[in-house]
Amino acid sequence: MNRNFQDPAAPINDMIIDDSTWKDVFEYYGENNDKINRSDVNAVKMGHWVTFKVCSNYNLSLRSIDVNLPIEYAMTGHYRGFYPLYARSTEGSNKIPESGVMNAAYGSTTSDRYYYEMPNVPAVKNTFNTRILYSDVAINDAFKNGFRVFKSTHFRDYPSTYGSITKLVELSGALIVVFEHGVGVIPVNERALATEAAGGTVYINTSNVLPENPKILSDMFGT
Repeated sequence: MNRNFQDPAAPINDMIIDDSTWKDVFEYYGENNDKINRSDVNAVKMGHWVTFKVCSNYNLSLRSIDVNLPIEYAMTGHYRGFYPLYARSTEGSNKIPESGVMNAAYGSTTSDRYYYEMPNVPAVKNTFNTRILYSDVAINDAFKNGFRVFKSTHFRDYPSTYGSITKLVELSGALIVVFEHGVGVIPVNERALATEAAGGTVYINTSNVLPENPKILSDMFGT
């Protein structure tokens, strides 16, 4: 709990070279650092530990080594740890604070495993009442019917501003979407007009089958 400072000049020095630094210099000169052997002062082994019971929301058994300070590792040769993972010692290489990392991993030899607090509810409810799934394109004389193939990434979720989708109606290559509190239109394979020339109009096809947002026709009528 109490430790002398880590000396940058000799960070893990455990040997006291000049014993008179304490008796003849430190006691009489006080703050005169020029006459004090700083390495000997910081090499003094000091510190103590206390055991006590703790009531905490954190599981203290899931402590982990703190590997976020590479400078301390370069000076001392090990990361911040804790007892009993590291043995009690007053050596100079242990003059660093303990690890305060909780729930980062089960141990120092396993991969990191993180734990997240979940709400205290029976279940987390996810609703997909505004999702539209679409199939592959059906090709004539193909080996399989594309209308029956639905891939996991072929869908689009729309905002639930106007409620759930209750009905889909096809009209001239577009979808008329009936919400609970509105009606919108969603173009399928929408094309953007690029230019008009004597030979005809030029369109740009997009890679999206369905656009991200529907065009709302009415926000007063729904079902």
